[in-house]
Amino acid sequence: SLGLIWSLGFVYFIYEKPIEHPTISEEELIYIEKSIADIKYLYDEKETNSIRKVPWKTILISLPVWAICLAHFARGWTFYLLLTNQPAFLNAFGFGVTENGTLGSLPHIMKVLIALLSGFIADYMRLNLLWSTTNVRKIMTCTGYIIEGTCLLIMCHVKNRYIGITLLTIGVGSSGLMVSGWHLNHQDLAPRYASVLAGFTAVIGTSAGIISPIVAGLLTKEQDLIGWRHVFTIASLVLYISSLFYMIFASGDLQSWATKTPYEQKIRLTSENLPPLLASFEHNVQEDIHSIKQDKDNQQSVVNRDN
Repeated sequence: SLGLIWSLGFVYFIYEKPIEHPTISEEELIYIEKSIADIKYLYDEKETNSIRKVPWKTILISLPVWAICLAHFARGWTFYLLLTNQPAFLNAFGFGVTENGTLGSLPHIMKVLIALLSGFIADYMRLNLLWSTTNVRKIMTCTGYIIEGTCLLIMCHVKNRYIGITLLTIGVGSSGLMVSGWHLNHQDLAPRYASVLAGFTAVIGTSAGIISPIVAGLLTKEQDLIGWRHVFTIASLVLYISSLFYMIFASGDLQSWATKTPYEQKIRLTSENLPPLLASFEHNVQEDIHSIKQDKDNQQSVVNRDN
């Protein structure tokens, strides 16, 4: 039912191009078109066709891309591990069915709240502290993963079950920081191939979700805390290793292999040419807005005349 409701909202509110949306303001439209490199309707036919040529070879040897892949793998590992095994783990910790359902939801509620907060934190770092996108992505991803890994590692060695669920809540909650970390990194590296990169890393992340429940099942046949210690120790190592790789190789910069069209070269602004380019780009967008409005007015005039 929720899926059907969401689908109706999607059909009603989503449009192919920002400029076609009936309720968008000029200010918002200009902001969106300045921020997004992949605006297909601003390309000519030749440039639009070039978008379809995905540079797979370069993508597969790109370390920043693999940094996202490992981060996605770690997320998939812990997410699907908890999704499929959290009730069994809490049961081994001594929680009954009622407590399992109530307390088991706390980590994920905390994650949602921190994920929402992470956007404000990331914006503050970039706008007020003037940190680079690369540093912000690394800090948000690695901080969340290191806290989560540490909490999982300690959790399976404590004897007090309420301390354990507290650590689980803090750990899973802190992973919400990655929403403003690697989760947005595809768009940083290659806006025109962001969907391709997202699909590629999702395959790797989902593969972790296949492996981790199998590993957990093999290690927890006795359903005791000793087996769960091994499970969460492995999860912690996965988080630590992916954080280290991401810290070293991740990037928030537009990659050279993703800037093959004149339009995208144009928006790679530097401190020297920023003001004139922005002014020119905004002028072009405003002209597009005026042209679209004029076309709509002409169409309406034709309809009124026919009636």
